[in-house]
Amino acid sequence: MGDYDVIVLGTGGAGLTPIGWIKPNSEITNNTTHGVLRIVLRDNGYEWEFMASDKTGFTDRGSAPCH
Repeated sequence: MGDYDVIVLGTGGAGLTPIGWIKPNSEITNNTTHGVLRIVLRDNGYEWEFMASDKTGFTDRGSAPCH
């Protein structure tokens, strides 16, 4: 396998539960906020933003180039 970025997001709307274990190379985790992930795909990369559904919770954003 080559180098690549992966986004895994689980915000299915069920009750929030404790995080059992964190995979190596994880950058951030949050189990206290429901929300949505907005992804903008571009020719040479992508931008993403996690937005809390209640506007007062956890948020995060970033971008990366595509290979």
